[in-house]
Amino acid sequence: GSGNYTYSWSPANGLSDATSANPTFTPATTGEHTFTCTVTDTESGSTAEASVTVYVNARPALQLAVSADKELIYNDGETAVLTATVTEGTGYAPYTYSWTLNETVLDTEATYTFSNTTVGEYTLTCTVTDARNNTQTASKTIEVKDASERPLEIVLGTPGAYTAYHPTSPLYEYS
Repeated sequence: GSGNYTYSWSPANGLSDATSANPTFTPATTGEHTFTCTVTDTESGSTAEASVTVYVNARPALQLAVSADKELIYNDGETAVLTATVTEGTGYAPYTYSWTLNETVLDTEATYTFSNTTVGEYTLTCTVTDARNNTQTASKTIEVKDASERPLEIVLGTPGAYTAYHPTSPLYEYS
């Protein structure tokens, strides 16, 4: 051949450019998709054909897990960091996130830092939406206790000395 060729792909549905030598295929459905390419030498007019079959499997459904670095915090400013993780290979990136508490949106990032001054249990829910509007929801409950219930902390210092600390009591040093 002359090296000057034209290309014609059929069917053209889902192809980025049916006249390109290497079009990109973006499937709208799962299953078997067969394409035929006709190559024409622009000088001699001779043609050749070849076919290719592409098998498109369904991607697994969106899967979401929510974790927290702490499930118990105290109401003195302590925080719990919650993280939403989409299982690799599920859903269609990119993903959007929505953290809610009692249907009030708190944040739209994959990670949310929770703190509260009111004692109680709080169920935080994350809803993830993928690029094809599939959604998945997961929750984590965080308990907030009064700071006066925090256990006594003992910090060891030099041999034979330690410091006892409790948020509602004075600092004690012993040796």
